[in-house]
Amino acid sequence: MITSDWRPTRSPAAMSDHQPSSTPQRGKKKGRDNDKKFPGYRPGGTRGELFLHAVTDDEAASLTSTGDESPLKKIKETSGADIEFDPASSSIQDRKILIIRGTRIQIVEAVKLINERTGNQKPIAENAQEFWLRWVQDAFPNLDSSSYFVPPVHLNHVPMTSKAIGCRNVQVLGAQSGQTSNSQASDARHDAARQQVLFCLQKMANQNGEILFGISQLKFGQYLREPCYAAAAAHLPLSANLPPKLPPNWKQGDFDILLIHQLYGFVVCKVKSWGGNVKELSMSQQDLDKNMKKKLKEAASYLNKAKAMLSHLVSDIAPDLRITKAIVVPNITSRQIQTAVDGDPNLRQELCDCLEITQSTEIPGLCLRSDQLSDARTPWDVSSDVLREFENWWKRLVAGCGPDSQMTPVLYRKLVARFCGPATTVTVPCVSAPRLCVKTLSQAVSWTGECYAAHLTLFPEQVDLLESDLLNVFLTGPPGTGKTVVLQLKGAQWLESGNDVHIVSTWAFSRAPSHMLHHVIQSDINTEQSTTRVSKLHFLEYDLDGGKEVEKAVNELSQMAKEGSLYVIADEAGPYRPLRSPPAVVREVERDTEIARHHDVLPYSRSHFPAFPAFTDGPLVKRLYHKDHSKKHISDCVTCGQNIASFLLKSLRVTAKTANVNISQGETATIPPLCFKDVLVLYWKPVTEDSGIVAGLRENNIPVRVMTDDDIEDLAKARSDVVWVANGYCVRGLERKVIVCLDVLDVYVPLRSMSRCSSQLVIISDSEQQN
Repeated sequence: MITSDWRPTRSPAAMSDHQPSSTPQRGKKKGRDNDKKFPGYRPGGTRGELFLHAVTDDEAASLTSTGDESPLKKIKETSGADIEFDPASSSIQDRKILIIRGTRIQIVEAVKLINERTGNQKPIAENAQEFWLRWVQDAFPNLDSSSYFVPPVHLNHVPMTSKAIGCRNVQVLGAQSGQTSNSQASDARHDAARQQVLFCLQKMANQNGEILFGISQLKFGQYLREPCYAAAAAHLPLSANLPPKLPPNWKQGDFDILLIHQLYGFVVCKVKSWGGNVKELSMSQQDLDKNMKKKLKEAASYLNKAKAMLSHLVSDIAPDLRITKAIVVPNITSRQIQTAVDGDPNLRQELCDCLEITQSTEIPGLCLRSDQLSDARTPWDVSSDVLREFENWWKRLVAGCGPDSQMTPVLYRKLVARFCGPATTVTVPCVSAPRLCVKTLSQAVSWTGECYAAHLTLFPEQVDLLESDLLNVFLTGPPGTGKTVVLQLKGAQWLESGNDVHIVSTWAFSRAPSHMLHHVIQSDINTEQSTTRVSKLHFLEYDLDGGKEVEKAVNELSQMAKEGSLYVIADEAGPYRPLRSPPAVVREVERDTEIARHHDVLPYSRSHFPAFPAFTDGPLVKRLYHKDHSKKHISDCVTCGQNIASFLLKSLRVTAKTANVNISQGETATIPPLCFKDVLVLYWKPVTEDSGIVAGLRENNIPVRVMTDDDIEDLAKARSDVVWVANGYCVRGLERKVIVCLDVLDVYVPLRSMSRCSSQLVIISDSEQQN
């Protein structure tokens, strides 16, 4: 028998991560004469090429006019290409996307016929760049007034090992045999250092109203190289020649952190994490100094190469745009830098040349150092002192020269469209091919939820527990310890061994998680499709709260036990339920009075965190405020419902679940879009179908249902694609990517509501003072 409940333990929160993809970037290949007409595509006759072509609403209408035979159908028959409208592009202002598949020659002919029909005389490159600009304006609605980061959340490298447990494959935190521990440690240090910089940049940008885009780990070879836009990019002037200063293997370089600033142009940052492990190196001071100088020289060389490449990439639209180079050394002090410079004339000159200064005494002040960044252990906590030092560095290196006269709002939008638009792929760490591209907040929220809730991830100790032969196990733990995952896998193991398994709901508030657990185990059985299986999965429901139905449960289970061994799983055997959430949500949960004040639930243990860092810190908690609205309570407030709807639709781009057309050609993984059933709205004060909060959501065409007892199974199995509104008590054990918590006057947001969230937490509070 295995049961779980809320009782506290020191077990760490479950985390998950992905390894970098090794999928190569496909480049342009030379072809026959027809390739000169339509560059960017491989020669050959296979039906696998793809091209995306943007048309206006009017042009789209001209292609689909009614009659005996639509123009688009005729174009398909004449060209031999497959052509369809991409349903996902319908909201990108007044542009629709035609997905054209076929051989190279068929695609060329299709584009020609489409342009003849629509009267579009614009060159391919101009037409594409117009669409890229509309795409970023739609994806980043506050493009001209706010800061954005791509990807919106920082993703770490975490070593994982795949393991089969029962009929399921799980990811176990830890290195695979043969992997280099030094390389993994280096990745972890670099991730942590880069995250420190990004948190400080975000804090400064938000506080000071800086208008910029921050891009992490953009490879040179990925700029405008998404295959479906390669033809358009090939027509740009920059495709002709590479700058002479760059080596033949130029595609192997990357921009560690690249900033596009509306006033100051480009800022290229190289983060060197060296120095974070000096205590473990057992090196002499002489060797330490030598290595530090080596790292500084490497940073200067990297930045020189990055500037040359960046100048080349934008040479057709901004040939003389300012490019500021920044050396970031989070584990080195100003004194250490000055000592290294004073003792090495060659290094001194290289750094002066890189930073474009004449006085070597300026070098330490222009490098971003340890005392100007947040603590690596708590990078999200950017104190006022740290922010002040960070801003001083920014003024000296970047803002001190004043705005670049060449940098206009129009040019800013063009640069963002090229570097952050659909034609450029910004990859993130991934377990396996294909690579993964995360650009928008919607994608970041969806993927974070996939990492923390969709994938089964275990600590090695949990694997040991599953592989043990213990007869009775009682699982306890604070939010994030993965108890339900262990129950799910153990149930699957028992069934695979030929044993009947009973999922037992022990009280009213365990019904939803018990239905969910029964559903996922049954799905595993159906997926396995064993023709010889004789074991069965049963669902039993009791109410043991206050002693009710205890005798009934004992009698029935005892009778079953007479026929042999009894295999029972009971989730939510107590009043509270843990979760699997990113650290940004966990930190919010830790503020709950049951952890912070009353200690009914003990705080998390951090002992395992250095070895197993989080996959990502996750999206920032979104706060909306009920202050000054006409209604007393949030649940009665139509305005609050409208504000929630605006965030869901405009920022997170939540939409109805549809069969999306995959236009990735197998190179870039498709992140599942956020759909309505990914959202739960949880309340403290009762909400009904007539409540203002529900009306506000419905006014924005969001399908909403207020959960009743009859809806528990539907909600647990995520069958209906609607936004559910429910009491936080009733959804214990369930997780959703987006959780909206409705606070009420003078009442905190309870742990049981926040702890349902696997990605984006939204809190609606009466006033800012309550947070």
